[in-house]
Amino acid sequence: MKALVGSAVALAAVVLYCAQADPLCDDASQSAYVFQRSKCLAMTTSRNTDPTGFCAETSCRDALSLAEALIPCREIATELPTIHVGGATGTREPIRMAFCSAECTDLYRQMQSALVVCQTTGKSSAGSCQGCQRYLRLVPTVVGACQLNTTTAPSSFRAAVESDMRQCEVIVRSSATDVDDGASTSISPFLISGLAGGVLVLVLVLFILKRQHRLTNELQTTTCRKYGGHPKQQSLTNYPATVPNDIRYDSAMAEFWHPQNKLSHITLRSKGGYGMVYSARLDTPERGKVHVAMKQLLPSRAQDIDIIEQFMHEIRLASTLAHPNIVPFIGFTWSNLQDISMLTEYMAHGDLYRFLRSEFKKPVAKRSAMFSWQAASDGSHCTKLSIASNVIDAIAYLHGQTPHSIIHRDLKSKNILLNDAFVAHVTDFGVSRQSSSDALMTARVGTSAWIAPEVLRGERYTHQADLYSFGVLLAELDTLQEPYKDASLQPDVATMTPSKLATNIAHGKLRPALSKAAPRFIQAMASRCLAFDYTTRPSATQVAMELTSHVIQHHHRESLKMYPGGAELIVTKTPQTSHAAYAAL
Repeated sequence: MKALVGSAVALAAVVLYCAQADPLCDDASQSAYVFQRSKCLAMTTSRNTDPTGFCAETSCRDALSLAEALIPCREIATELPTIHVGGATGTREPIRMAFCSAECTDLYRQMQSALVVCQTTGKSSAGSCQGCQRYLRLVPTVVGACQLNTTTAPSSFRAAVESDMRQCEVIVRSSATDVDDGASTSISPFLISGLAGGVLVLVLVLFILKRQHRLTNELQTTTCRKYGGHPKQQSLTNYPATVPNDIRYDSAMAEFWHPQNKLSHITLRSKGGYGMVYSARLDTPERGKVHVAMKQLLPSRAQDIDIIEQFMHEIRLASTLAHPNIVPFIGFTWSNLQDISMLTEYMAHGDLYRFLRSEFKKPVAKRSAMFSWQAASDGSHCTKLSIASNVIDAIAYLHGQTPHSIIHRDLKSKNILLNDAFVAHVTDFGVSRQSSSDALMTARVGTSAWIAPEVLRGERYTHQADLYSFGVLLAELDTLQEPYKDASLQPDVATMTPSKLATNIAHGKLRPALSKAAPRFIQAMASRCLAFDYTTRPSATQVAMELTSHVIQHHHRESLKMYPGGAELIVTKTPQTSHAAYAAL
């Protein structure tokens, strides 16, 4: 930011009709403004664009005050004081009296300091890129506090660092390439000095390294070949250098970034309407090779900046969560806006939806005898009860977050993953939203069979929408089928069209059915969770405590059967169930 500038030319004439329409638009007022503005310019020509220094000049404050009053006058509209926003564009933005407020002064100086870091060396680095990112985050706050033009000022400020941000992207991509090249050249001595008897082994090593290098770039190659185009052929000129909520240059997210060249054995596992999930190995300094799941937007979706912003929100939210029944967040990787990917711990047994369907397809006699509503006596294996406990513990954790609780909004069996020990983990926070204690959410999200009636009706809703979805999940666990698909329980519903099904759910005429074999306490719990009136549904903490209480009582009964004499009871939890309810009992 150079200097406060403005036109040095005094107003040549005053249009009389303005003076007649408004007393402020008279010769005296406008002459006073011209005088004070000229005096201000003379005093501040060599000054830095610092609100503190500028506003310390009486003539400058008076000029702004007079300009504020003269804004209705057509003659003064193009003569307002302006600031140079920096960069090569030479763009100037008009300022108003709010420029001298304490809030504007503080924020504007913070933005200037960030700009100095961003452009201090003339060559981008990790430190300067963080300065640029901080500068961009401050832009909307400064525009609001200083009452600048909301239409032109934001783009003018961003243009000042546009080239710097593009250099930051180039640095990241070049850095990854340099590492790959270094790895390739390190093989050469082995190839040159290899003996004839070891040629076959060395060729095999070279083949493996090349294959790993190819898999490292799977983010940009395999996907685009399958779904169209090639990332290296796609120009980034149509993409902004940064987007709101950008995690790439955020110092708070820096610890979660992993270079793409640390990924190997990348295999596409699934593809949905918005993204793809890969299985991969991540080389980490702390844990060595880690099996991870890598989530990435479809190339077609990555063209939409709004969707990219939503994905960044999901990554940022996931980085703040830590619970035994929420899929562990490992980090993210990227080389440009198109291929940003979220890394989470790999769940070996996939999603609960597929697990339940595979159990249902087995003959009744061959279904897992252990997978029932009966709690495991030693807590050593997966049961319907343990999965339900895992899920409600995670939901209670989300609802209990402070200062803003989190509503999942898309709880269903496809968004519950099972690890190698069949412990359930909640995932997919793409539509999750944080809410204050008195906030009510809107918008239709989720899948109709799992969505609460009030959400289907387009009404406002609260955390109790997640409890309705949990009630649907209990029906899934019981029947092993998708909601409303069991013809023996609801024969008329099984053939309903999706639209009619959603309409009946929305008006309280229909809800999932459980089998008669389901325990009475599960039927009662599901009934309360599926209540049409959301205010009568229990909280996630209440449900978690009830499930825990049932498990403890079951263990007590089993102990009495095994030890009629009354041996000391040692209570064990279901696998990985860890909720505050245990402490409350």
